[in-house]
Amino acid sequence: MLRINNLEDILGDKMSAIDEYGERRCKKGFEKGFKKGFKKGFEKGFKKGFEKGFEKGFEKGFKKGKNDIIRKIIANMTNSGMKPEEISIKTEIDLKTIKEIINKNEQDKH
Repeated sequence: MLRINNLEDILGDKMSAIDEYGERRCKKGFEKGFKKGFKKGFEKGFKKGFEKGFEKGFEKGFKKGKNDIIRKIIANMTNSGMKPEEISIKTEIDLKTIKEIINKNEQDKH
């Protein structure tokens, strides 16, 4: 009586070829999936990072530019003879900040 335990009993030596074929397909599928996933992840991460960096850079640049303009205006007001108290009232910036800006402007001159 012939007993068949598994597919290997039926196919014999051919089974190792099928096994190798399956392993190659699996490896090829894994490599293809890895490359595709890596590419997608890189593109998505790059885009997100670029957008976030651009926004932060723009905000920081805008804030710095705005602060530079305020410093120049306060320097011009000081040079024209206005006192810090007057500048504070006209610009609606607290007196402490005005004095800090004036001191910084004077330090930058020296």
